[in-house]
Amino acid sequence: MEQAIVGIQEAYGVSREAVEKLINLTNANGKVRFVSLKGYNSDESLNTEEANHVININANYGKTLEKSLVELNSDEMLIKAEFLIWAETWNYDKYNLDGVSVKDYRSQVVEAFHIALTELRNPKTGSRVSNDIRLNDALVFNTTTLRLSIMGLSQSKTVVQEGVFKKVKSAPKTVAKEIINYVVKPRTDKIRRFTMDNLNGLKMDGETLEIGGGQTTGVELKAQ
Repeated sequence: MEQAIVGIQEAYGVSREAVEKLINLTNANGKVRFVSLKGYNSDESLNTEEANHVININANYGKTLEKSLVELNSDEMLIKAEFLIWAETWNYDKYNLDGVSVKDYRSQVVEAFHIALTELRNPKTGSRVSNDIRLNDALVFNTTTLRLSIMGLSQSKTVVQEGVFKKVKSAPKTVAKEIINYVVKPRTDKIRRFTMDNLNGLKMDGETLEIGGGQTTGVELKAQ
């Protein structure tokens, strides 16, 4: 944790006292807390969307997970049956299809199913090590990106300004893996991770932490 605290101080130009105060405010202490996040602009929207969020932190995430019908080592035909359902309705608009029609791209994704499943079942050795350091159940600091995030269960989202979401160029096999992972893993759409750089303000338990400026001028933590 010491590495994370020092990293946050250096990355955001804040005092150790301010970092420790944020950790203490977000510690569980036996209860779930509502947190208001003001003016969040996500990286996925190229920081064009601005929205206010309310989340719960320190909740029992295990109770929110929806158990999957199949697992990675289930019979291949059972997995494929679920895969085909999701492949049909998957959101392909978020990908740069490079001129290929959705229908043709979907067909390529389906064709890549077997090899995608085989690679997921036999991952390459030397898999990447996470560079996340957990400060508590709510706060995470990444030592590579030098960004601090808060995690919680989404309760509400109010869009202040509509954004434009970037499209990523992904090979059909990569998308097939995404769909397979979605099919076989317990999941919830409500668990979100919010980067502090992209926030204008955070409020909980009557305390307001003004977080302004984003990556350009740092993050200022003030109790009001």
